[in-house]
Amino acid sequence: MKINKNFFILGVLFYACCFASAAWAAGGTISVARAFYELARQNNSQKIEILLEKGYSIESVDERGYNAICLSVIRQDRPAYNVLASYGAKTTPECLKQIPNSSYRRFFGITAQQTAVKEYSSDKPYLLGTAALAAGAIAAAYVFRGDTDGSSDSGGGGDEPDPDPDPDPDPDPDPDPDPDPDPDPDPDCPENSHYDGSECVCNSGYGHYGDETACYPTLLNCLEQDRDICKRCEDGYLLTYDVCVAKIEHCVNQDGAYCLQCEPGYGTHGDQKKCYPDIEHCINQVQDTCRQCQEGYDTMGDPYHCYNTETCKAYPNSIPQADGTCVCNEHKGYYGDPYNGGCQQTDGEEYHEGDENLDEWNNYNELYCNAHGHYDIESGSCECYKGYTGTDCSQCADNYLNFSGLCFQDLECSRNAHQIQENDSCTCEEGYVHYYTSENGLECLEPITCQPHYTQYGNECVCKSGFDENCECPEEEGYIYDATSDSCY
Repeated sequence: MKINKNFFILGVLFYACCFASAAWAAGGTISVARAFYELARQNNSQKIEILLEKGYSIESVDERGYNAICLSVIRQDRPAYNVLASYGAKTTPECLKQIPNSSYRRFFGITAQQTAVKEYSSDKPYLLGTAALAAGAIAAAYVFRGDTDGSSDSGGGGDEPDPDPDPDPDPDPDPDPDPDPDPDPDPDCPENSHYDGSECVCNSGYGHYGDETACYPTLLNCLEQDRDICKRCEDGYLLTYDVCVAKIEHCVNQDGAYCLQCEPGYGTHGDQKKCYPDIEHCINQVQDTCRQCQEGYDTMGDPYHCYNTETCKAYPNSIPQADGTCVCNEHKGYYGDPYNGGCQQTDGEEYHEGDENLDEWNNYNELYCNAHGHYDIESGSCECYKGYTGTDCSQCADNYLNFSGLCFQDLECSRNAHQIQENDSCTCEEGYVHYYTSENGLECLEPITCQPHYTQYGNECVCKSGFDENCECPEEEGYIYDATSDSCY
């Protein structure tokens, strides 16, 4: 059976007006920010686009200054967050700085910089009648769909679609905060759950975790969760600020995703997310490679070791082994037996440190260009590599800085308070504390005094990694407390 669409829509709108009036009288309102969030939660792209087409901003804020993105973070709703981001919403709006730290940490895994709450001037009208939204959306849905039986108007005998179904230049938008046409969930179901016909069930990615009256987001890599707090992480993870982060191998003092102190024989060497083995006799190590050995030692083409230059001096083109014997330096293209017949140069093309293999094997680049350029045999001059200059490539070019004979691009670290450059990265001046944020990167803060088992994080003292919520080392669970470093692992 078909119903004349115009009469149906008039009836629905009449019902909507009556119901909306009652809702307004009862104070039933919803902010534009909440409307965008609810539609994103339902992944209702059609009605999101209707709001945008009518000129409503996806950055609109409610009376607390929260926009839809911030509401999705507070509610730990990553699917809604992703939907909003796909429609161009800013993923790091200002309101993130005023949401609870616990919500921010659970969602992003780090702490936002807190700022004073601003006075917000919301988009007008920032409150919309909930009933008007719902009923208006139903009517709009039928206008877009065609006849009330779901068929298209074309060829179906019904009225032609109105090319301008909503001529009012400034009407209330018509999203539907509730799922449509699916049946409404049980009104008694907690947030982030749905009614399956017999009981309330938490949505995917949520669970009760000790509280049957609510559904909490499942915390990643958490083995024991109590409501929205992780009590214990899975093996291989550390509990840090209510978040489980992967343990850094060989690290004895880990703060979040960063290692503050590696065990003896290891160091971060410019990368605080990993501990690298120390290269013996290296005075300038960057991650797992040596940029410069101490006097009397040389990499001899092998950036992972520093060799004693005297050990095999009597056997040209050879390098020492751990047992003190010499072998031909394959890193520079030599093979054979240094004790019987000597080391011979290969004729292959496996070695490409310089621009020309034979020049490098004959050490021309190292002898005449300090290993920082290519020696041109015909002209007898050096063509310096990027960052180096001078007749023998011993100087740093403009906008490059010299660190132990090596040239690194000037990162202008001094533009930021209390920062200096070391090799190819910025670090804090001595006496200042490293603090990383997703928005500002590295910041250098004044140190504050914290009690044992606590460490500075930003401008506050928090429990160190490995300690429980009471800042105690849970030795009964197999953890070990090291009093020397005040660490628990």
